[in-house]
Amino acid sequence: MLSKVLNSGNTRKDLQGKLFSKWTILPALFYILGLIFGNAMHRGPASHLYCRKANAHMILEANTSIFMAIFISGIISYGFLSYLILFAQGVNHGYATAGSGLGELLAGVVPHGIPEISSFILSSDISRRMSGVLLKRLISRGGEKYYGREADHWEIELSVRLLTMAYSLLLLACCIETFITPGVLGCSSS
Repeated sequence: MLSKVLNSGNTRKDLQGKLFSKWTILPALFYILGLIFGNAMHRGPASHLYCRKANAHMILEANTSIFMAIFISGIISYGFLSYLILFAQGVNHGYATAGSGLGELLAGVVPHGIPEISSFILSSDISRRMSGVLLKRLISRGGEKYYGREADHWEIELSVRLLTMAYSLLLLACCIETFITPGVLGCSSS
């Protein structure tokens, strides 16, 4: 299906319009608002990133739980609940990193944070897309023939591919957080 759409003579701009909608920015905005809110809530001494004993399994399990919660809640609520989860994640991250120095933030959060947060944001957007397909199917009248099936198949196939890419980003973030971040922060491996 996807190869048929890609080879159908559509221009790159047409495909980008199908890949990224005007709603794609909403999950990122909710996360950023959460970061600002969490940072503003922090009272007291500056937080410092610390070395914690966590293995790849623990990190992957925690991040996969968040990833799936965002995805499933987004399908159920047309993205709204996933936006709230992203906001809560932003508050959590903003509070935890409040007052950290720029160097500490760049070393301890940014390397694994970019692929991790990107995967959460993609998961939210993909769930909203899939929810839209389900809503179109439910709203279409039973007596009338539904003509959007091929487009829906393309949308679902694209969503599954994007979801695979988003989870791959999460795996990359897990590897960086487990093996690279502790070395950059100067944590001992004992």
